[in-house]
Amino acid sequence: MPRGAFNSFPDEAINFLVSLGAHIPEEIARDVRSKLAIRRSDSGPVQSTHKNDTVTFTRKRRVLQCLCGSDHTAGPKPSKERATPWKNVGCPFYFDITTTHMSGGDEELLTVDEVVGHLSHSPECDATVTMDQNARIPLEPRLRDYLLFELESGLPLAKLKEKARSWASKNLGDAPGNNHHRFILNNGDMSSLYRTQARLRGILRQPPEQNIDLWFRRDNPAPPDPRLSAACLSYSPHIKGQTERLCLIFSTPEQQALAWRFGHKQHMLMDLTFGFCNGRLLLAVLMALDEHKRGIPVSLIVFSAKEYTKAVHSDYNTEVLQKLLAEFKAAMGTNSDGEQFEVTVGTTDNDTRERKALLATWKEILLLLCIFHTWQSWRNGLNRFLRSITDDDDRKSTRRRLAKFAIQLLKETTEYSEVIAAYNTEIRFFESVGRKRAESAKKMSKAALAFLGYFQSYLKEKEFWVSWSPAGALLAAEKLGIPVSQVARTTNALESWNARAKGRYISHHQHSGRLLRPDHWIYVMVIHAIPEMLADWLAKRQRASYYEGMKSTAPLIAAPTLRSRQAPESNPPPADASPPLPSERPVPRSLEEVRASAEQWIAQAMSLVPAPSPVQDISTLEDLEKDPTEEEEAALEDADTDEIEALLANATLLGEEPVYASPDGMYNFHSPNPTDTHNLQLTAASVSLQKTHPISLKIWHSTAMISLPT
Repeated sequence: MPRGAFNSFPDEAINFLVSLGAHIPEEIARDVRSKLAIRRSDSGPVQSTHKNDTVTFTRKRRVLQCLCGSDHTAGPKPSKERATPWKNVGCPFYFDITTTHMSGGDEELLTVDEVVGHLSHSPECDATVTMDQNARIPLEPRLRDYLLFELESGLPLAKLKEKARSWASKNLGDAPGNNHHRFILNNGDMSSLYRTQARLRGILRQPPEQNIDLWFRRDNPAPPDPRLSAACLSYSPHIKGQTERLCLIFSTPEQQALAWRFGHKQHMLMDLTFGFCNGRLLLAVLMALDEHKRGIPVSLIVFSAKEYTKAVHSDYNTEVLQKLLAEFKAAMGTNSDGEQFEVTVGTTDNDTRERKALLATWKEILLLLCIFHTWQSWRNGLNRFLRSITDDDDRKSTRRRLAKFAIQLLKETTEYSEVIAAYNTEIRFFESVGRKRAESAKKMSKAALAFLGYFQSYLKEKEFWVSWSPAGALLAAEKLGIPVSQVARTTNALESWNARAKGRYISHHQHSGRLLRPDHWIYVMVIHAIPEMLADWLAKRQRASYYEGMKSTAPLIAAPTLRSRQAPESNPPPADASPPLPSERPVPRSLEEVRASAEQWIAQAMSLVPAPSPVQDISTLEDLEKDPTEEEEAALEDADTDEIEALLANATLLGEEPVYASPDGMYNFHSPNPTDTHNLQLTAASVSLQKTHPISLKIWHSTAMISLPT
């Protein structure tokens, strides 16, 4: 049909297209059994031809082809397997249709301008009346929009499918579909919904590092949300041949304010983790502690492993961490007093790389070691070295003695000299056990001394001993100006947050439980997870402040007017009326709105009166005397002979041991309350007496008896 043939008769045009089996997305819905499909389309603006009319229209051109003449092996995207349901019999039917629409809105169809093409099907096509495979039927648009809304709100996948069935039954009926759409979900629908969700969020279908660079690059960044720009403290891309890693440090304005409030010149925790996304990335978390010792992650530091590295989880060193911490400190700038961000006390796990990086960044920092990780290392050591003791009773008694010794050092002993004395006591005791003739005693001695040789690394340097001992907690309390009971001696708050960041805060954004792409993970953390975490923290703070305020005696108030004497309301609320729900924080559209919203949130959080801090309890540590579980036993590796020999060589007496003399000066003791013969050393004056006479000595301040054999 020539151009303009249908302009005066639009209904006739529609009827003609329907007779061809054609469809126009804005006007004529496609029957899923139709053989015609749109193969190509384009559009452009068209200016009105009237002189005084400035209206702009949209002209669209589409090419429709019979699927029985579509060759899946040809074209720009050929495929080996045919996904088209109709068999290819070489049908020549196609036509090119041009239409004009109103611009914007629903793009209402105004005219059908032209229909040109080969409008006859081949005999083979006419004879083909059944598809070779199931038709490709799209999901009902309203149902799809509903599912996208629920998906964005964080509804889990299983619940989402249940919601889809319920919504479809209520709004579309119980039928599985109609000629145009289906009302039930297929297996591939969730992937399609996730891709649509990513597109709506502004996450382009390109490699994640390209999206990250697009959002955070120095020149002309184009993030999908201004909150991403506000959260970026530092970014350096990985450029092949120039840099080894991608590095990104982000902290939302709320996190930065909380860092200055609870982290500056106070106690901070640090830990590294991996396995949070599907990329080769590592994550360092810096956490501050509020008045109740609740953890607040104030910065997330993401960096990639080097290209050629296989063990991603360990591909970092002190220099890398030091550089990133220095960038964080510089990006935090200064406070209103002109001070740079400083940390007084820092706690880590057993990773020496983290500790050295912290010390290099903040020279005056006091480093503490998480006593849970310390205890865990000792427990693993006991499990590993004592398994060579075959007799159950001997193994349990040895474990019981060493566990009591270790826990006492971890929880009670504050003097270094007393620690050394206790260690030397254990060395002497198990050396004496090894001098017995029984083979079982020798096994006990060798296993225990191997553990003590391993344990010596925690004692031989006084500075390292301070980091995990009660003495370190006392020193931290002095530096922070708080009671020692308020010093957090574990990184449990950070470990707990790591678990929630990989589970509760992120799982409902994952695709069927699969880890997110790095760019998607960053988006979800900044836009959803961190705000949710801060909302939880604020709710706990509000609850504590509320209950603290309710502890005081209620003030006297004026007597109320009884309801029976009150005038009736002119417009009383309905009986089932409920208070309005608090509105969510509005989504900011610019950096200025992001910062203004953050300032308002911080003012609200800091206006609350905190309740007194609870006493920290470390008595929940699992008893070291407990035998290893089956899982622990299965994961253990036998210590090899060379390792045992090296540890036995290390199991030697340490210096700085106090010596306690008897009142007559003839005997020296390495403990004020000796209970074993190995605690006693004879002075030179008593050696000759010991050689000629067996002695039985009663300690002057103890009922313990110590016998000296001839």
